Amino acid sequence: MPDRAWVWFGSDETIQHLSTPPDDIQLRWDGQTACGLEGKLYRVSWENVDGAKGCVACRHKPFTLAGDHRGPP
Repeated sequence: MPDRAWVWFGSDETIQHLSTPPDDIQLRWDGQTACGLEGKLYRVSWENVDGAKGCVACRHKPFTLAGDHRGPP
């Protein structure tokens, strides 16, 4: 099962989605969320992950979170 990261979809910062990043370093990419949205994705920093903002459809898909490396310092 691929690792997933919490992301913002486009400019909507009210709901956090899960997506498979292209690698451990990318912070922005074009991709698809677990719930099927396609477009610009922005990784949510670990400090800002909020379960209350998590997309219900994404959380119901099986997932493991991506590694600890969140990009260059």
